[in-house]
Amino acid sequence: MRSEYKKWVQQWKVAADKLEAQRVSELSAMTDAHACKISEWLLDMAGNKRLIGPKRISSGLVEQQKYFMRWHG
Repeated sequence: MRSEYKKWVQQWKVAADKLEAQRVSELSAMTDAHACKISEWLLDMAGNKRLIGPKRISSGLVEQQKYFMRWHG
């Protein structure tokens, strides 16, 4: 079982290196115009109330604790 975990961790290390290389490659190939377009899209998305939803006034931890108490009670 331990060797399976080691293999899994090693696979993710290799994948992380490859993903980082891909990220660097894509960012260095990106034009200023493309970067501006993506930035505008992200800013528009952040300002879209339908995606953000109503403003939260609590973290929800109190409600979560109520559910845990019911399940374990």
